[in-house]
Amino acid sequence: MNKFQGQIELTLNEKQDLRQLRELKSQRDLFEDLLNVLSQGILVIDSKDQIIFINKCAKNILKIKNISSKNQIDLKECILNEIIENTRNLDFLTYHREIEVLDPHLRYLSISCIPYEKAENNTYRIYFINDITKKKSLFDEKVINPNFNDNLTFGAGIAHELGNPIAGLSLHAQLLNRLFAKKRKNKNDNEQIKKSIDVLNNELSRLDNTIHQFLDAIRPTNPQFSLQNIMTLINDVINTLSEKLKKHKIQMKINLENEYLDDFLLDENRIKQALANVIINAVEVSNENSTIEISILQNEDFCQISIKDYGKGISASDIDKIFDPFYTTKETGNGLGLLITYRIIKDHGGTISVKSKPGEGTVFSLSLPLRKKAVKQLSFNK
Repeated sequence: MNKFQGQIELTLNEKQDLRQLRELKSQRDLFEDLLNVLSQGILVIDSKDQIIFINKCAKNILKIKNISSKNQIDLKECILNEIIENTRNLDFLTYHREIEVLDPHLRYLSISCIPYEKAENNTYRIYFINDITKKKSLFDEKVINPNFNDNLTFGAGIAHELGNPIAGLSLHAQLLNRLFAKKRKNKNDNEQIKKSIDVLNNELSRLDNTIHQFLDAIRPTNPQFSLQNIMTLINDVINTLSEKLKKHKIQMKINLENEYLDDFLLDENRIKQALANVIINAVEVSNENSTIEISILQNEDFCQISIKDYGKGISASDIDKIFDPFYTTKETGNGLGLLITYRIIKDHGGTISVKSKPGEGTVFSLSLPLRKKAVKQLSFNK
């Protein structure tokens, strides 16, 4: 009887243990679900770099797709490589740092780490990860020009509204052209109609090109970064513009401040576009038989490209408007080239400035971060 009663008690205990295990699992699943809906990345690893927990947001930010069966992170592949190494022996202090990541697009991440010692020789590190790219970009734009984004948003709406009517006008201009080709009666009338259609087509094409340039200037882009040599890109641009330089009888002079120029991460096509815009602007304000000088200086952190012309220069009242949409001091052009250049340099995390004296010429200085690897730590706080 006692033996039978003992078996019943054992069975009841097993059922109670099983119920408690189910409750614990339910609570753990609820806890994980709650952490997975957070917009902040959370990563918990132990002293052997094994993942104890990682939520969905952290997986997305860190682009972790596959985790080994042993829940280990491949440090060589993880963008937190240096952070994890630096926090390996972290004691009770909180560690915080911002990093910029190219993978391949430029992103800014904010990383905080807190150590948690559950038992002796059993320390965990909890990482809180936030993607602050949009926040940082908005802050940078507001510091440089508080009305910049508002103006561009307004302009984008106008460009969108103009786009559809232009498409319709262009279509009807083409139809008129075809009808005109079929019916030729009065020669004088025909010539006037043909001239009007040509003007209509040219103006529509010019307006359409302006709208596309404007949208190109204001739309956020994702640069495709790869290791490039800035001197090679400059030479490519000069070769592309060789006919224009020859037409205006402009000589190009290159000044290298370094004996050797390091390759660094750039979007090849976008940087070529930015350089071409500045050089074309310099050509168009220069006199014949003039010289345009390009100086290149690299240090540990930046590469600076200065483009100097000896044209008429820019007045003090005009220089503050030089990057405004549609502002130009030239008789031709729409004033969007320098705005596009500004956007490209900003998308690379760089800066662009201009100095000028009326009657002496203008210098545009493009400063680009000298990034050689995909991850760079920006700030340090303990």
